Amino acid sequence: MADKNSLKKYEILQPLLLALMVTIGILAGRKIEQSSTPEAKIKTTTTTLSKPNSGFLEEATRFIQARYIDSININDVSEMAISSMLHELDPFSAYLSAQRQLLDSALSIEEAFGISVINHHHTWLIDQVVPGSVAWDMPIAPGDLIVRANDSMTNASILQSWQSPQLKLELKAPDQHNSTLVTLPRSNPTEINTVFPVAILKAGIGYIKIKHFGDHTYDEFITALDTLISKHKVKDLVLDLRDNAGGYIEECTRILNQLFKEKNTLLVATQGRTVRKAEYKTDGRQLFDLEKVCILVNARSASASEVFAGAIQDLDRGIIIGQPTYGKGLVQEQYMLSNGGALRLSVARFYLPSGRNLDLSRSENMISKQYLTKNGRKIARSPNIIPDIIVALDTTLAIPGWLSIKPTITAEIFKLKLDQRSGTFNPKSTNEVENKIIRATGLNINKLNKTQQAFLTEEITQAWYLAGKEYSKWLNQHLLKQPEIQSAISYLK
Repeated sequence: MADKNSLKKYEILQPLLLALMVTIGILAGRKIEQSSTPEAKIKTTTTTLSKPNSGFLEEATRFIQARYIDSININDVSEMAISSMLHELDPFSAYLSAQRQLLDSALSIEEAFGISVINHHHTWLIDQVVPGSVAWDMPIAPGDLIVRANDSMTNASILQSWQSPQLKLELKAPDQHNSTLVTLPRSNPTEINTVFPVAILKAGIGYIKIKHFGDHTYDEFITALDTLISKHKVKDLVLDLRDNAGGYIEECTRILNQLFKEKNTLLVATQGRTVRKAEYKTDGRQLFDLEKVCILVNARSASASEVFAGAIQDLDRGIIIGQPTYGKGLVQEQYMLSNGGALRLSVARFYLPSGRNLDLSRSENMISKQYLTKNGRKIARSPNIIPDIIVALDTTLAIPGWLSIKPTITAEIFKLKLDQRSGTFNPKSTNEVENKIIRATGLNINKLNKTQQAFLTEEITQAWYLAGKEYSKWLNQHLLKQPEIQSAISYLK
C-alpha cells in the first residue's frame, strides 16, 4: 500500500511540481566549459529567466505543503517530476541529481589527473592510467587499491578529488602490505592525449584514433598526420572514431577542414529556437595532401564524431566503415541548480551538408525525406549514420558474468606485473599470462566458444600491455586483426 500511496501523491502533484521546477530551478549557476564525460563536452551555463506566474506557483506550493493529507518530501518528488518531463522532450535532455553529479566526477578524474577509477566490491581501484598523462610516468598501475585520497577515505573525497589542485593518493598494490604515497599535480585537460599513437597498417596507409574532440585535438591530429606523411610517406588515412562520444565541434570542424582542398564548402550548421544559425565551412588552407580517407564508427560514436563521419559521407570525401552510429545530432548546455543538481538541455541541432539532422527523437521525420550526397548518391533514411560498409558485430562475444570478471583480471594482471619486476615470473609469451589469469578467474575455458575465447585473449593481452605501459605495442598487434581495419585496407588498396 505504501508504494501505491506514493504513486498517488506523485500523480497528484506532478503538474504543479513540473511547472514549479521549470520556473524556479533554472535560475543560477556559473558558465564554464566542462566535460560531463571524458568524451562529450557540455557547455555549463548561467542564465537568469523571468518568472511568469511565479506568484501562482508559490501559492500552490504553500497550499501543498500546508494542507496535503500526508507529509511529503517536495524535493524528492520534484526530482522525479522534472526527470520525467525532460525525458519526454528528447532522449538526451536530463536532470542530473546532486548524487549523479558526484558519480560523474569519477569520470572527470581521468581528465584532471590521467587515471580512471572503478569501484569493485565497495573498494576503489585504479582501472587505467592514461597514456601521455601526468600519471603515466608515476608508480601507478591498474589494480592498485586506493587507500586514501587527499588524506581521506570516503567515497566523496575520491570522487570530488578531481577539483583539487593536486591529488595525494595512498596506494597499495595487490597482496602487498606496504602502501605507496603518490602526489599527482593537476593537469590541464588538454594535456591528456585525445589522439592515440599513430600506426602504419600497410605501405602508404596510416591510422589515427581520436578518443574525443578536446581542446587541443586539432594540434595533436596535425602532429600525428605530419609524422605519418613525413616519416612514413602515407597517402591514405584510416581515422578511427569508434567509441568517440563527441566533444568540441570547433575542433571537429578544424580537422575536417584539413581533408578538403575546396574553399567555402559547408561542413555543418547549428541552429535552435533561441540559438542563432552558425555555419562551419572549409577555408581551403589544407596543410597536407591526402588521397583516400576511411572513417571507422560504431554504436558509441556520437555527436561531433557523427558530424565528422556525416560530413565525409555527404560530401563524398571518403568511405564510412563499421556499425550504425548512436544518433545524437544535438547541441547541449548544462544549467547548474542551487541544490547541486543540473539540467542538461538540448538547445540546437546539427545540420549536415545534405541538410539532414541526426536525431533519434525525431526519427519519423528522417524516414519521410530522401537526402542525397554531393555526387547524387542516396543517403540511408535513418536518424544516425549508416556506414557505407557495415561490419556486423559478432553477437557470440558476450561472456557470462563478464562485468564481474573484468576487475579480477585487472587485479591479477597487476600481481603478475609485480612478480615480473621481482624476477619470479618471466613469461615468454602472453599465453603464459593468459593461462594464469584464466585460472585465477575460475573461468571454464571449455565452456566458451572460439569467438569468446578469442575475445578473452584480446582483452587479457590489451590489459597486460597497458599495465606495462606498452600501449603502442598492443595497438599495432591488435589492429590488423579487426574486421573494420581489414575492410579499410581492402578499400584503400
